[in-house]
Amino acid sequence: MNHLKRYSIFVLMPVLISHFAACDGPTEVEISYSDEPSEWYLFPTWSSAGDWIAYEYYGPDGPSGIWLVRPDGSENHFEIKGILADFSPDGRKLALARAAKVFVYDLESKTSTQLTFEGGSFFPRWSPDGNKIAYDSNFGDEKGANVIWVMNSDGTNKRDISQHQIGEWREPSWSLDFRILHN
Repeated sequence: MNHLKRYSIFVLMPVLISHFAACDGPTEVEISYSDEPSEWYLFPTWSSAGDWIAYEYYGPDGPSGIWLVRPDGSENHFEIKGILADFSPDGRKLALARAAKVFVYDLESKTSTQLTFEGGSFFPRWSPDGNKIAYDSNFGDEKGANVIWVMNSDGTNKRDISQHQIGEWREPSWSLDFRILHN
C-alpha cells in the first residue's frame, strides 16, 4: 500500500481563479488531497502582466502538459507538452522542461527551441530582465547531484554557479536584484 499522499492544488478552478484575481492581499488557500486523484493541476505561474496563468494538467479532459488560462477562468487551453513552465518577463515566451532538457517556447509563433543537451535539466527560471535563465541540472557534478546553472536566454554561455560536494542545489528562483535562491 502506498502511504504517500499526492496533493492537487485547486487554485486553477474557475471559481477560485476569479476569487484570487479579486484579492487585494494575502489569501489562505485550502489544498485538497486524495489517495487517487483523477486529475492534477500543478506548478501554476502568473505572466508578468497578470493576464495568463500557465500550469501543468494531467487528467482525463485533455492532453497532459502545459495549459494556459485567463485569471477569470476563460480561454483555458492546452499549449505544449512539457513541465515546470515559467513566463519570460515580457510574457511572450515560456521556459519549460521536456524530456529532462530546457526549452524556450515562443507563444506567438508556437515554436520551441531546445537550450540544454547534457544531463537532466529542470526548473528553468527567467532572470528579471529576461536575458538569462537559471535551471538545475545533474550535468557536471561528479556524483550526479543536481546543481544550479545559468545561461543566456538563447542557450549560450552556460555556467555552473554551484558549490559542489555539499548536496544538491535545486529549483532556482531569481530576486529582483539578480540573486538566486535555491532549495
